[in-house]
Amino acid sequence: MRLDKFANIFLLTIIIGGGALYLFNEQEQQVADQDAGHVYLTNLANKINQVNQVVISESDKTTHLLLKNDTWGVVEKDGYPADFSKVKQLILTLSDMKTVESKTSKAENYGRLGVQTVGDKGDEESRQIQLLDKAGNVIETVIIGKKRISKSPGSGASLYVRKATEQQSWLVTGDIVLPRSQKDWLNAAVINIEDSRIQSVKIRHTDKTELAIAKKDKTDKHFSVENLSEKIELKSESVADSIANVLQNLTLNDAAARGKFKIADDAITHVDFMTFDELVIMAKLAKKDDKQYIWFDTKTNSDDENTKAESQKLNETFALWVYEIPEFKAKEMAKKIDDLIKQPEDNKS
Repeated sequence: MRLDKFANIFLLTIIIGGGALYLFNEQEQQVADQDAGHVYLTNLANKINQVNQVVISESDKTTHLLLKNDTWGVVEKDGYPADFSKVKQLILTLSDMKTVESKTSKAENYGRLGVQTVGDKGDEESRQIQLLDKAGNVIETVIIGKKRISKSPGSGASLYVRKATEQQSWLVTGDIVLPRSQKDWLNAAVINIEDSRIQSVKIRHTDKTELAIAKKDKTDKHFSVENLSEKIELKSESVADSIANVLQNLTLNDAAARGKFKIADDAITHVDFMTFDELVIMAKLAKKDDKQYIWFDTKTNSDDENTKAESQKLNETFALWVYEIPEFKAKEMAKKIDDLIKQPEDNKS
């Protein structure tokens, strides 16, 4: 065979082979394109209303969210109510995730995407989310990995994921944001009583001293300090107003079951709030382990049905819980008369 003829045959083979390779790659790309844009967690999409429990496993902790009596609670926090908006957002985001493209199916490469099994070496960025129904049947179990930072302006959020029962990992649309700690799952709202409703506040300290402030009428601009000697002058006419404001948008840092909270009676400061419509909110305040805790009971002598209903509802809410609250709120409720009056000037030498 002549050399030039052999060269032509070889060149033709390359061209044909290259064409076949191109066709194969094109077919592969078409398959990949067909896989893109599909709902990733199909079982969840079909059973989203059956989700009754969410178990979030991370390298350092596991959090159980449980739906009970139509309320989501955090099991590790004695079942204290969770922030429903956070639970809802998580489940909806999971159900809305759509495939973008398939990624590695090799376990040795999972770490680059953060989709290794929680408990495996280097799992700091992987988080497993398991969704179960009321009977405890698993609906979906997915491992959430790293976010993908897109360089394309205007492109949506995406992240790497893998079903716990599958080797194949995926890039999907969506962004899963989990609270950093279990207490961050809690519904932070405790009570919200506008200061305009407050008629009086009485504080009984652990040293048996008392401070009482009140308004004679709703139209009074400021709270007056009761049983104050005429010789004593307040720092300002509004100095007591902040005490009556502590129940407005009071939020928690953490919560615990009241039955598990133990503290000596002589370490408790009692703070009683009375509203103009005769709702009495009885607060007990105590410091433990350098944290401020409060718990409530309510009562009323009013014949007004709305006030009675409010008292009953608040008692039902407060009955089981002790709340850790911000330090600045606790300080307002623990104020003494000396915090409100002008102190004598130092004697001049």
